[in-house]
This record gives sequence, structure tokens and C-alpha cells, in this order.
Amino acid sequence: MTTTLAVDFADFLVEAPGVNARVGTCALGGPDSGFGHHHEEFDIAEKGLAVATELHIRYALDYSN
Repeated sequence: MTTTLAVDFADFLVEAPGVNARVGTCALGGPDSGFGHHHEEFDIAEKGLAVATELHIRYALDYSN
């Protein structure tokens, strides 16, 4: 999958410190696996949400200390 997120995000980093992370949330092996997150058939793997949430919370806490 091609994305321009890194290019766009670099513009934000000029203004403020930050981090960009891609966390896989595709339900692998399911009947609807393999669809991108903007596709109507995307089937999210809830386990990936927990990983992404922890990542963002840890970053925010580390940055604020």
C-alpha cells in the first residue's frame, strides 16, 4: 500500500515535535482480511486497537515528563 502520510506528517513536524506510527489492525485470516482501513469492507482487529492505544499513551506520558 502506498501512502503519502510520511510526507504530509513531515510538514507538521516542522511546527511541533511529534511521532508517526503505523499499527497493523487488519484482521488477518478473516474473510474480509486485506482491505485498507478506508475501505468499506475493512474488518478491524480489536487487538490492534489495544496496541495502538498503549503506544500513544506511552508516547504522551514520556513526552510530558
